[in-house]
Amino acid sequence: ICTIFIVILMIRNFNAFLLSFLILHSISFNALSMKVLITGAGGRTGSIIFKKLLQQENFEPIGLVRSTKSENSLRKKIGESGAEAKIVVQNVSDAKGLKDCMEGVDAVMLCTSAVPKINPLSLVAVFSNPIRKIFSLPPLRPTFTFEQGGTPEEVDYYGAINQITCAKECKVKRFIFLSSMGGTQKDNFLNTIGRNDDGSGGDILLWKRKAEEFLIKSGLNYTIVHPGGLLDQAGGKRQILIGVNDKLIEGTENRSIPREDVAEICIQCLTTKESSFRSLDFASKEGDGEITTDIAALIRNFKGTCDYSVKNE
Repeated sequence: ICTIFIVILMIRNFNAFLLSFLILHSISFNALSMKVLITGAGGRTGSIIFKKLLQQENFEPIGLVRSTKSENSLRKKIGESGAEAKIVVQNVSDAKGLKDCMEGVDAVMLCTSAVPKINPLSLVAVFSNPIRKIFSLPPLRPTFTFEQGGTPEEVDYYGAINQITCAKECKVKRFIFLSSMGGTQKDNFLNTIGRNDDGSGGDILLWKRKAEEFLIKSGLNYTIVHPGGLLDQAGGKRQILIGVNDKLIEGTENRSIPREDVAEICIQCLTTKESSFRSLDFASKEGDGEITTDIAALIRNFKGTCDYSVKNE
């Protein structure tokens, strides 16, 4: 009888211990902030996202940049919190280094993109446009090129593939892909940037779209954000428009959106479960539109996702 009593007491004590452990574990887990790696944090939109996340207690952002110069620039952009902000220097083409950065991360926000450089000589030709207009000749545009190792194919496709693959191997729970509208439009002007006379090069939107398709098939819990033309204006002052399949940039004046609004959209997607496994387009309406104050609700109330069977036209 004594032995039975001791066993019962041990079981009761163990159950009490187990219950206490689960309660404490639950409390500590809920108190933890979400650790988010922002790749391309030195970019114009990525830096806004990074700064916004630093200002929120429930996020622990890590900014990933490609050079020490970018790191120093980012710390200056984010001001007083820059000295203590966690920023790592890493090339997204280096899979091993990238995996090291993603270990223990809850979410990845891909903000990397190839950046074109203007051809200085092409500006000389642009100055002749007033004269060309007199003779009814079409205006000339400046031309652009991409640095070696920084082409759309290398950055927006292979660089993105690396990030997606590493995120899956590191068991990252959420993946936000900041891309661009226009992926269904083969002749979109952005695709012509950096394109060579033989037709090679350029195609930045097409390479982004191919990477998006890879993400969709990866099994990761993703959200793909397609903003329209990016504006360096204050956010929270416009009506945000949501759509799919590039319909927002077809025959409408509302094709653009402030970078600050795009940053907020990406952040809201981190915790809005209705954004999971969806690809969405965003633009904005200025003036007579009602200012959008609840982006999460906008996403929840919109049904649908981009159709990747729609081919580039």
